[in-house]
Amino acid sequence: GLRLAAKEHAPDMIIQTVDIPPPQDITESGIRDAIFLLRETGFNYIFGIMFGNDIFDAVMEEAYDQGIAGDGIHNWFFSDSFNSALINRQIERNSPLHLAYRGVGLLEASGGKAGEPLFDNFQDTLQELKNPDSLEYLSSKIPTNSSLIFDEMF
Repeated sequence: GLRLAAKEHAPDMIIQTVDIPPPQDITESGIRDAIFLLRETGFNYIFGIMFGNDIFDAVMEEAYDQGIAGDGIHNWFFSDSFNSALINRQIERNSPLHLAYRGVGLLEASGGKAGEPLFDNFQDTLQELKNPDSLEYLSSKIPTNSSLIFDEMF
């Protein structure tokens, strides 16, 4: 998806992939090697797709240690898997991890874009659900033992 979008909208963009081992195989040296390869690209804009706070933290700490995070030059962005990585967390102020995370961005995938008939139809249909009866019905489908909060801003 990203490569196809870049090809269409930013044909001069260079995309290089650096793999981090999957969670079950991840090691400090694997992260260190991946960040080294990333540093060697010379890129200042980095988009990461990872899963799990421990992996995010380990990658960002190593990136800080290798000088490609928290320096005001390198810009890190993450996929929507990053959504909850920093929620309800206390990170020591001015620590390497705090500095590494300062200024990161989040890019979320969407199902289309305005102007595409299927996307416009889907968006219009969702908007029709923004009424008290539909919201009450949808809220009734959320398990009562859930800690989820139904957000009327969907």
